[in-house]
This record gives sequence, structure tokens and C-alpha cells, in this order.
Amino acid sequence: MNDLPGDIITTDDNLSLQLYPQSKTATLLPNSYNSSDTFTVPETVTYDGVTYTITALDEKCFYYCN
Repeated sequence: MNDLPGDIITTDDNLSLQLYPQSKTATLLPNSYNSSDTFTVPETVTYDGVTYTITALDEKCFYYCN
């Protein structure tokens, strides 16, 4: 069974995530991350009362970093 993508969200920490509701996982997406920024990718994120485990980085996740 394929897990179809759900909502794309932006967290309070400005991380963009693609949510997968069936597996309750998430992928970190490209965003305007600045190379001078330091941030930690959390293990989980909660959206609408559901906790998603961040399991992947999009192949172009940091493509737009300076």
C-alpha cells in the first residue's frame, strides 16, 4: 500500500515538511535555509494533534542554501 502525501507545513522554526498521514512520517523539504543559520531537525513534529516522525530529507533539501 502506497502512502500518499498529505499537507505541506511550515513549522514555527521555519522548517518545511511534507506529511504522510498513513505512516505518520514527514520529509524535510527545500526552503530558504540560510547557510549561516544553525538549526536542528527534530525527530518529530505535531500537526493537528498528530505526531509525525521525520524520516527523510528531500534530495534538494539544502539546494538553495548560500
